[in-house]
Amino acid sequence: MDYTYNFDSQHSKKIGITIKNRCFQWPQFDEKADTVFLKLNVRQKGIKALGLPYLKVSFNNQTVKQCLERKNSGIRYFNLSFLLDNVKSNDTIYLESNKLEWTENAELIFFGNNLTKTEKKEKVLVISPHPDDAELAAFGFYSHHDSYIVTLTAGESGKTFYHDYYPNNLIKQNQLKAKLRIFDSLFVPYFGNVSPEK
Repeated sequence: MDYTYNFDSQHSKKIGITIKNRCFQWPQFDEKADTVFLKLNVRQKGIKALGLPYLKVSFNNQTVKQCLERKNSGIRYFNLSFLLDNVKSNDTIYLESNKLEWTENAELIFFGNNLTKTEKKEKVLVISPHPDDAELAAFGFYSHHDSYIVTLTAGESGKTFYHDYYPNNLIKQNQLKAKLRIFDSLFVPYFGNVSPEK
């Protein structure tokens, strides 16, 4: 199943690239950009291996690992914005994965929001339905602003995976899930300069 997004061409620029031998050359791009995504058509290889499938992106001494859900097949997007400050035209970007294969043809999608230093320091309120939703969806955004995060629920509902800890006790399973998710929602923002009080 493809992830489909309608990126407005007025606010983004798409450049096709070719991936060979698990690497590609950074294209010529002279416009100012603050965000870039790699659009890849992926397929998961191997079914029973442990751990989530991931894509590792490396350039010079920088490496970023981005995990995906299991059973992937179709178009996925990977955030390569960490490269923008240092990469130049024709630099080689390396890709590595534990379980993913991809087609040679891919695309880089650049966004230029033209944020000024003042705008980057503006206050932001992030509203999160469950603990850790804000971290999964908006960490890169809120870590660059004066951010406050409101979490609406404890995150105890839904599927549980703690049967081994509390067999036949759904309440305790849900409570453990909520504790872990709340811990994430307090601890992870700290790495983005958002204190627990915020």
